[in-house]
Amino acid sequence: MPSFFEPLLLLLAPVAALLFLNLRLSRRLVYPHELLAEEVRKTAATMFFRAIRAYYDLLFDMGIAVVAALAIAAWAASQGDVPPGSAARKSNAAVVIDCSRSMFMGRPGSRPLDLALKFLSSDQELAQAKAFALAFDPSSLKSRLTPLYPIFGREKRGHRDIVVDNIAADGTFADTSVASALLRAEFDFFAVDYSVMDELRRKGFDRITLITDFFPERPVGFEVVEVGFADGTPRTAEYEAAEATTSGAERGGFSAYPTSIRLDGASGTFLVAFAESGPRDGLEIGALREDGTTFPLPVERFRIEERAVGRAIRIASDGLYLVRLRAPQGEEDAVFAFRLPSGTIHAAANGPFSARVLDALPYLERSTRPELLLADGDLAQPGTPAPRSTPGGAMTIRGATRLVRTHIVESDERELLSAAFSGARLIVGGARGGAQPSQAPHRDATRRGDIECLLGPAARANEDLALFYDGIITSTAEMPFATAVPEGTRHLIPLAPGTYLAETPRGMVPLNAPPREFFVPSREGVMRLPPQPPGRMLYATLLALLFAGKLLAWRLSSGKSLVSR
Repeated sequence: MPSFFEPLLLLLAPVAALLFLNLRLSRRLVYPHELLAEEVRKTAATMFFRAIRAYYDLLFDMGIAVVAALAIAAWAASQGDVPPGSAARKSNAAVVIDCSRSMFMGRPGSRPLDLALKFLSSDQELAQAKAFALAFDPSSLKSRLTPLYPIFGREKRGHRDIVVDNIAADGTFADTSVASALLRAEFDFFAVDYSVMDELRRKGFDRITLITDFFPERPVGFEVVEVGFADGTPRTAEYEAAEATTSGAERGGFSAYPTSIRLDGASGTFLVAFAESGPRDGLEIGALREDGTTFPLPVERFRIEERAVGRAIRIASDGLYLVRLRAPQGEEDAVFAFRLPSGTIHAAANGPFSARVLDALPYLERSTRPELLLADGDLAQPGTPAPRSTPGGAMTIRGATRLVRTHIVESDERELLSAAFSGARLIVGGARGGAQPSQAPHRDATRRGDIECLLGPAARANEDLALFYDGIITSTAEMPFATAVPEGTRHLIPLAPGTYLAETPRGMVPLNAPPREFFVPSREGVMRLPPQPPGRMLYATLLALLFAGKLLAWRLSSGKSLVSR
């Protein structure tokens, strides 16, 4: 990469040549003054020193050369041409510690967070890097980057953040659990957004290194050091070279996550099933209030079933619940909040066909304040809203969060409605006007949770059509919990690490960390961080000011207009 001084010397070469020619060709002339007509004329540049008036062009050219050299050096740095071991790269390096939920899994002392901190303190290449923590911020509902040294109360030794009272003779952490405990008290270990690291680019860091347990994408524009998931997932070569291999058995590996939450029609109870790995310990379940407090659930209201892949809980009634799966040997408990919906859905119908659908499904209950609206639609105008009231005048769309609109068509084609919604029953769909039956049902992009159906004569005569509507109504139901901050969230109530109640306009929504924080995800896709911007606008503005100053200086020194030049 060309440094600042290399292009500066090249750009100053013509300036130096002009100065040499100016001095070489200048001559002192002796001329009789009486041959010249005396003229009293002063210009605005008279107050300048004579040397400045004579060489202002060269002074401005030197300034232009300096700014242009800075712009060239910034552009070269943005292209990633900095050598890995150069001082320029080290001075602009940043290292980021991942503070997501998965980093705190495993046994104390061998958690991914402990291993990441130990690697950070011992790696010589990152000794000059500025250290940050990437963590979820419940107050802003976003991920943010925080410098590490204010958290640890550290001092700067050799430009590396170290815990003053917790340092071994070789400069490494004597006990990483102390630093981990400080981070655990400071941050909420939830899922993080890695794209936030783009902020470091805008702050001038050209080399960014992320230390994490497992990165699910291929990094481009930054480096990743993987210390391994809590279950012993393989690490990157950089970490293996700096740390002795620790087996998964030594590190722990307890994890759990809900895989199914549904109403069991045969028993009339709700079934909550978990996938679990590692040794199992106790399981606690409590009813959850809207303010985040819990109270024990009576034993007669639930039953725990032991299964090969994980335990399952049968719960007698709907409501908010909090389940804690105790982790063995000091590992972090797995805590999940969820809402079991009522077996009855308040609904309303607009149109004769939708009224028949409402009567055919026993769990749909007519209401003037529905959460689900069934409406007959007009295929000629599929995006038009359904009528707002029934012939009797009862409002049916106000407050409804889900809409199922049915378009009745006159012809059948060979396409089938989605078998996923009809229990694999074959139901023929109909279409006209170029619409494809395979698109039915399809979600309306203008309204959350809307589904439109196209039905021809064969579909309407099919006795299994009720199963199809049962499937699509179930598919639009609210999920038992969210894995990302719901839209419109105003406030988060913490329940456990990675578990919250989100206050939204629709009510309290349970929020749990996504599955990738408990089990190793598949590696797919690419994540790119853009190169460091060279700051074109700043350099362009400086160059424009220098050129304008050069013209203005000529105008002041000569007294002539710019047009005459």
